[in-house]
Formats: sequence, structure tokens, C-alpha cells
Amino acid sequence: MRFPGGGMTVLSVFLLVPLGIFLVSGAARAEEESSPLSRAGAWLAGLEEQADVLRTRPELRMLSAEQERLMAFAALLEPPSVREETKISGTTVTAPLFSASALESGLYRLMRGEEAVDRMESLIHGLKLLVSEEAAQGVEPSSAVTEEQSAAVEAYLGCALLLTRPEFSGNIWESPLSGGEESVQKEGTDVRRDELTAMLDTALSHDLPQEAAWPLRVMRAGLLLAQARPQAALQDLDGIGAGPVAAGGEKRLRAHGLYLRSLALMRSGNTELAGRDLDRALSLTPGRPELLLARGTLLRMRGRLDAMCDDFYAACAEGLCEGLEIAREQGYCGGKNMTLPARGEAAPGASTEPES
Repeated sequence: MRFPGGGMTVLSVFLLVPLGIFLVSGAARAEEESSPLSRAGAWLAGLEEQADVLRTRPELRMLSAEQERLMAFAALLEPPSVREETKISGTTVTAPLFSASALESGLYRLMRGEEAVDRMESLIHGLKLLVSEEAAQGVEPSSAVTEEQSAAVEAYLGCALLLTRPEFSGNIWESPLSGGEESVQKEGTDVRRDELTAMLDTALSHDLPQEAAWPLRVMRAGLLLAQARPQAALQDLDGIGAGPVAAGGEKRLRAHGLYLRSLALMRSGNTELAGRDLDRALSLTPGRPELLLARGTLLRMRGRLDAMCDDFYAACAEGLCEGLEIAREQGYCGGKNMTLPARGEAAPGASTEPES
């Protein structure tokens, strides 16, 4: 995929500038435009523009979504080819066009906290840290970018671009109800996992600031869990709960890491620490349905059926009814004949005793 931001020298410049100077400046410009930092910056700038356009849409005005989340939303909505060039005061600007169907499905993902948006938001957050001078480990903006830094940005950017492909949207990841046993996967799932894992390994092999490495480590932990490797996932997530938490994308990243660590701990038999991580994750991002589903599953393992039903109903009210459906099939949480709650509806306080 080619990043936006490349320029073209107009004929008038060629006629006015001596050929030698033109060739030298053109080569320098080409080198600058082809650098990973330049391309990453151009891609992020393009997503910033798209996020600003999305913010004006009536469907999104009430969400008060932060910029990084809107950028992730925009990156996953439409392919970059869906654009419209408009002349404004003689300048050509590129405005994204979002089809009604794409916006509707994308809005649903954003409101559901769908994990594809979470992953892209985390990568955008980390990439912004990498290309900013604050994350450059003390390197002055005027200093030459080291080969190691450029390689790290290149690999990081490759991970972000892989996630824009539809086949990475969901089926290669993890469910809290799977118990570490993989269900039947769509054809090519292992190949996609291997491709992304290799890209994550490449990015993490470079000297990254800790803050910029976290999105990659959290993402790799999710893949390791889907491969039934909880101990390896725990190694990637070591330290995810330490230190102060900033707002926005960093807070959601921390919550997602705690969620994944809780799943790894559950698979390892440590339900006490798993419950602690889920409680902390919910304190950071209250009401997230995947967290409620995971905690309900954990409560079921610990025999706390009343609390299990409360979490399953709360998750279902937010659109994630898998746990409640399974529990009711087994006669818990009101049994098979009770109507599922509508979105935002409170749990009905149904009995947790199985039907006779």
C-alpha cells in the first residue's frame, strides 16, 4: 500500500531551476519521502483528516470519541482508494467518502468496542509515540534518525497495514469462553496468524521505547492465547498493570492487556489473580462487554452463579450474549424461555438455579 503525502514536481519548477540543482533536490526529497518516519507521519496525518471528517457526521457527534479512536475507525472503514478530490481556493484537497453501509457497520463496531478498532487504535497510539520527538529516547528533532529507529517504524507500520486487511478483522483472535481449545477455524487462519506474528516479532526486535512497544506486545499476547500458549502470553504481558495510567487510547490499551492477562491466568488455573485483573480492567473501561463476559465466565468457574448471571446479562445488554445464551441453555439465569434483554436494559434478576 502506498502512503499518502508523496509530491510531484511541476513543470514550471523544472524550467526555472538548473538541472543539476533540480536533480540533487529531487533526490533529497525522494529520500525524505521514502523514509519510514516520513511515510508513517503522512499516513497518520491522513487519518487525522479522516477523523476530523467523521467527527462532523451526525451519527458520531454524540459519541465524543477521542481522536485516536476515530482515526482507527477511519482506517478500518473504507479502502484508501475511496476518496474525492475537491478544489478549495485553488488547492486540491483529498476528502474521504464513507458509504452509508460502511459507516453503519463501522459505527456499530465503534459503539460495541469491537476489538478490530481496539487493535488499530493501539497501533496508531504506539506509532504516534514512535514518530514523536518525546518517544525518540532523547534524540533531538534535528538529529539524524538512526537505522534502528527507521527499521522499528517500518516494522511497526507494517503491522498496522496488515490489520487493515479484512481477513484480520476477528477470526484469528481469542474468545474468553473457548477455554484455550480452538474451535474450527476458517481456511488460512494459521497462515494469517503466522504472518502477523512474524511482523510483530520483527517490530519488537528493535529498540523501542517501552510505551511504544506495549501495543505490539499486547497484540502478540492475543495471538499466543489463540494458539493455546498462555505462559508465553503472560511473558508478553508482564508489567502491563504497573505505573500511572493516562486517559484515552493508553487507558483502553492497559485495560485490554489486563483482559488478555486474565484469560492467560484463567488458563493457568490462577482464578484469583485473573479476577483481580478483570476488576482492574473494568475500573479503567466500565461496561465493556468482553470484560463482563470474561468475568462472568470466571465467576462460573468459581461457583458464584448469581454474580455470573449479573455479568452475563450486563454483557448481553451491550450486545454480547454468548455467555448468557450458553448459561440459559444449561438452565441458569432464567432458563431457555426468558427473552434476551434489549440493549441498555437492566438484568431481570432471574434465578440462577437450573430448570428441573
